[in-house]
Amino acid sequence: MSIQGKPRKVVLKSTEKFPRATVWALRVVALVVVAPVAYGLAHMGFSPLYNQSHNHVKTCTIKSAGIARTGTKSYNHTEYLYIATTDCGYLRFRGSKQGLTQDEFISRINSYKGQKLDLAFGDWQLFLSDPEVSAVDFGD
Repeated sequence: MSIQGKPRKVVLKSTEKFPRATVWALRVVALVVVAPVAYGLAHMGFSPLYNQSHNHVKTCTIKSAGIARTGTKSYNHTEYLYIATTDCGYLRFRGSKQGLTQDEFISRINSYKGQKLDLAFGDWQLFLSDPEVSAVDFGD
């Protein structure tokens, strides 16, 4: 109470550095932006190694194999080896070419056109992307 008998207004200062709304907004941004970026970078770096030892084999009928190129400039592009199959769809190959050059590997796969091959699908796949194949068993 003050001297004149009126109650005094008490103002409490916040000990928080950031308001709660700001903290929650930062958490949402981290969840929506940072987590997918971190997952994508981890997938690019570690999935080929992981999928070499953690995979399951499916038998697929080969239609063709070839190179898919992303980017418009010759100095700024990425090439992916794709395998088209009749029963497994379009597959992106990310694995060992078994000592063959890229062209030799593609020719070898194309020599099995209309035939079935055992393909090893890695267990670590990205959501809503083409399935990744980590190995091809030619039966040799």
